[in-house]
Amino acid sequence: MSLQRLIVVLVAVSSTAALKRYSGVRARGDTQLRVLFHEQTVAVVEYGKDRMLYTCELIEVKTPEERKTTLEDLLQVIPKKAYKLKFDQMMDLMMRCHQLSEPKSNKTKSTNAARAVPQPRTFSTLAIFPGTKWCGSGDVAESYFDLGTEVDVDKCCRAHDICPVKVLGRSELYGLKNDGLFTTSHCACDKEFFNCLKKTKNNIADSMGAVYFNLLGGTCMYSQNNKYLLGKKPRYNT
Repeated sequence: MSLQRLIVVLVAVSSTAALKRYSGVRARGDTQLRVLFHEQTVAVVEYGKDRMLYTCELIEVKTPEERKTTLEDLLQVIPKKAYKLKFDQMMDLMMRCHQLSEPKSNKTKSTNAARAVPQPRTFSTLAIFPGTKWCGSGDVAESYFDLGTEVDVDKCCRAHDICPVKVLGRSELYGLKNDGLFTTSHCACDKEFFNCLKKTKNNIADSMGAVYFNLLGGTCMYSQNNKYLLGKKPRYNT
């Protein structure tokens, strides 16, 4: 194992990502906004009269309290009822969002949008892969739209970080206890992450895949008969 990979693993335990709030970035001024959610993911989608999807902003909410606070904050900016999606519906939406082009910095921005709430990190930048802001332990992005120079790889990591169903390290949820240091994600999220990295086809993506799927190894989780069980991550061959 290389020194760089070892640093990523060792420092991961001391890094936590900030709770990000809705940035208010919009592609146009004549569109509609809708808030959708499932478990640990809240989505703000912008769409036109033709139902065309223009932008998505996905927000990770790790606890019911964070979700409640986020939905209440969004209600002040988008005074419409938030709709709860099923897991498969949220995953489908996230895939559609992933295919969208990233909005430019000079796009329309809501004047009432809440700002991201920065929180201190301990040596977090050491746990992030070069050229990215989302690949590694937590993230160093200021907002959902803040990506590194390795945009395609970073988008893969961003989507995986915001997986709707997961159990954080050293915690218990969905009837599963995670005694490890690292998050156990839904197997569907791991599958999308695996495929996304493979499609990117560059050294950073392959390094990230090797660390997450091979070096860290571990399990993923899936639902069967209304109960969550543990499955095995695939091996990432470069």
